[in-house]
Amino acid sequence: HIERMWRNLSGKKLYDLNSDIGKLNLAGIDIYDYDSGDLSKKDLYDKYGELEVIDEFIDPKTGFSGYALQDPSGKIVSAYVGTQPDQEGKGDLITDGLIATLHITGMWPAGLTQMDQADSFYQRVKENNLDAKISLTGHSLGGALANTVAMRNLEDPINVLTLNPAPILNRDVVKFGYGFDNDRIRNVINEKDPLYLRVISADMVIPGQVFRIPNG
Repeated sequence: HIERMWRNLSGKKLYDLNSDIGKLNLAGIDIYDYDSGDLSKKDLYDKYGELEVIDEFIDPKTGFSGYALQDPSGKIVSAYVGTQPDQEGKGDLITDGLIATLHITGMWPAGLTQMDQADSFYQRVKENNLDAKISLTGHSLGGALANTVAMRNLEDPINVLTLNPAPILNRDVVKFGYGFDNDRIRNVINEKDPLYLRVISADMVIPGQVFRIPNG
């Protein structure tokens, strides 16, 4: 409410949707609240200025949620919702577990579909907005989804900014490479984030550039 009061008094938006801080705030906080219904479209407008939610893909069965937001300039930010432990059906937690299973066994487990859904959503948004510049963002599992889409579409000039992302799948690493030299992918990571520590210990892959935030 303090943020909304600030905008109401100043007449200015809090975040630029296409700025780094805007994308990180969207990925880490607001897209979760919008997905859960705790944040309305008007609330998004209050925070980010004039924008339109031009597409969404929600699958309660798998737990996947993705939203495409467009500002008046025509630029699009697609945000993938990360892990929600309290989600009905536990689709996100199941996906997290399946990612680990695939890394350990090398076998493709049935039910791991969020990665494919993320790519399908990107393709749909791209096809419906051929001249638009599209960037991706996400936190945790949502970050892995954004990075996966970028690695599966290396021919597209996709800029990605994630917050504490989960790793990409080993099968995507084998097919598309490690992506460590992909400067269009940026990951902001708390160096003591539990997920990041597990990624390091298990030798899993986060493509692109990693910007570590030191803490305590």
